[in-house]
Amino acid sequence: MAWIEYRDGKNKGTWRISFRIGDQRYNRSLKTNDKKEAETRQARLEENIRLIESGRLQIPRESDIATFLLSDGKLNNKIKPKKSLSLSGIIAEFFNSLPEQSLEESTLSGMKKHQRHLERILGKNFSVQNLTLDDLQRYVNKRSKEKGSRGGTVGRNTINKELVTFRTVWGWGCETGRLEGVFPRKGIRLPKAKEIPIFQTWKEIERQITPNTSDNEKADLWDCL
Repeated sequence: MAWIEYRDGKNKGTWRISFRIGDQRYNRSLKTNDKKEAETRQARLEENIRLIESGRLQIPRESDIATFLLSDGKLNNKIKPKKSLSLSGIIAEFFNSLPEQSLEESTLSGMKKHQRHLERILGKNFSVQNLTLDDLQRYVNKRSKEKGSRGGTVGRNTINKELVTFRTVWGWGCETGRLEGVFPRKGIRLPKAKEIPIFQTWKEIERQITPNTSDNEKADLWDCL
């Protein structure tokens, strides 16, 4: 089965198609903003998948499966599969492309910290071009259950910053021809933001701090200053 979805872009959006063959999921941009054309290509792709399942169409061994099916099987084994970029690979290329001192050291350090979380949860060898909204939601769900810096769980703002780093790398990948399509952020559900505490004066905060107040509780109180 194949399905299409519309992705908004800076100037205009495009239709994107996704489908499964066995346990493998594929995603490709149809490079059109015409819904009727996208639906026509979806129907043809689904027919090609049925032909493969019935044995009437065979995929050449060295073909890029998605390209082969979207071309109605007209492109044969002369196709060379496009290099699949891993998550760790494209992030490393992104950092290597940055001019020296183009980012503040604190910004660079924060982005590399985000990189470690992304690689840990999604996997260093995760195929970036096949990234979907479901993958990002899985990342958000897992991060939101992990322990934060003040004893609670990782907050909305922290997770959002990590996604911004990923989107920055994705944008660079598209600009340099390494990736295609729109970063599938639209529709993501982040954890509920923590309630902002009411502001307090210095003296009000000091009166609440006792020898039994933990460091985390002190930090939360001083956030109200």
